[in-house]
Amino acid sequence: MNIPSKEELREAARVLRTKTSKMRERREAGKVLAASGGGQKGGLNRARNLTPEERSAIARLGGQARQEQRRAERDLRNAQAKVDDLKKKKPSAK
Repeated sequence: MNIPSKEELREAARVLRTKTSKMRERREAGKVLAASGGGQKGGLNRARNLTPEERSAIARLGGQARQEQRRAERDLRNAQAKVDDLKKKKPSAK
């Protein structure tokens, strides 16, 4: 990956700040800034520094959170279905 120089980054930032720049210039400037990849390094460094046990614990917590979310959604659907069934039933005339 070709990392842009500081000069290229400064020029790209200047183009993006300028309201009169043309759409093509803005698109190219965005590509230059995206190519720097500065925002993508944090997650990789964090993953490298975690032990396998820590990664496993994080994955386990994520799995549990997804399971609980699905359970809550299912329970909500079931409750709504019961309410709908009760609305459909008419009271008996006695």
